[in-house]
Amino acid sequence: MPDPGVVDAFKTWSASLPPALLELLYQGQRKEFNAIWNEIPSELPESERFGVAKRAEIYGQGDGYEKLQLARKFKLTRALAHRIEAPVAALSPELEQFFPGQAETLYGWLHGRKALLRFTVAEGAQYHCEPMAPQLRNERVFDWLEANARPVR
Repeated sequence: MPDPGVVDAFKTWSASLPPALLELLYQGQRKEFNAIWNEIPSELPESERFGVAKRAEIYGQGDGYEKLQLARKFKLTRALAHRIEAPVAALSPELEQFFPGQAETLYGWLHGRKALLRFTVAEGAQYHCEPMAPQLRNERVFDWLEANARPVR
């Protein structure tokens, strides 16, 4: 159950990093990339530094170059999504800041039992992973699982 549905994990990085830095990444210039990457936090307000660190930590313990090269690999294609046979509910919170629109793309690519579980500002369930409405999120997720999951035999 993807929360949110993501088809390209790197897209959020490529949309927010300076083109010159991305070019170093694409060209495999690790040392030059890391020299710039390591300076970025010092130029950001504390809240943004935290956000960058939090977003990058899921890509392992390596340096910035390794983390973003790994992030580039997390890409689902339409052809691969067509092969998914398990039931899937993709979560889509309003105001998704990292992967906007990707849950809808994933939903459109899937075949078989699927759902797009939307969460709204009016419900207090906006933003990435519905942080202010975990009970609502869990209720919908578990209700969907109960209705759509087959027992394991």
